[in-house]
Amino acid sequence: MTRPRKIILAACALAAAVVVFAILAGPSMQRSFFYPKPRGLPPVVAETTEQLLARLQATLETNAPVVARALQPGLSDVQISELETQGGFRLSGDLRALYRWHNGQPTNSTVGLLPGQRFVPLDEVVAERALMRRQSSAAFRVFAGHRKSWLHVLDDGAGDGYFYDPERTDA
Repeated sequence: MTRPRKIILAACALAAAVVVFAILAGPSMQRSFFYPKPRGLPPVVAETTEQLLARLQATLETNAPVVARALQPGLSDVQISELETQGGFRLSGDLRALYRWHNGQPTNSTVGLLPGQRFVPLDEVVAERALMRRQSSAAFRVFAGHRKSWLHVLDDGAGDGYFYDPERTDA
C-alpha cells in the first residue's frame, strides 16, 4: 500500500473514531458543558423569600414605578398548582413565592424586572415547556436538548436568560 493511501486510511479511521466517540459520549459532555456544577452558593440570608419580595416591591415602587406597574398580579396557590399539573413539574418554594408575588410581565411590556430581562408569566412557561417537549429533531437534541426540562423564568428575548430546572436536585 502506498504512503498516500495509508494516510487516507488513517485519517478515515481517526474520523470514524471521533464520530463514534461523539455519538457515545456527546450527550454527557454536552450537558456538563452547558450545565456546569455551581462553584458555590451565596450565603444564606435571614429573611424569608416573602420578606425579600416585599422589600423588592417597596424598592420598585419607590425607584422604578414603571417596572412595578408592568408586573401582573400574583397567582394563588391553587392556580400555581393547576399550572404545575398542566406542565408536569413542581416549583421550588422560592419560585412559588415569586409567582404568588407577581405572575410575570405581559409579552408587550417594554420594561423588564431586571434590565433586558422579561419576567415570564407561569402560563407562558407551561406553554413553552410543552413546545420544547414536542421538539424531536436531531438538531434540537444536539443544540438545545439539555434545556428540555428547564423553565424560562427571565427571558432576554434571544433565547437566553434565567432558567429553573425542576428535575435538578439540590445535591
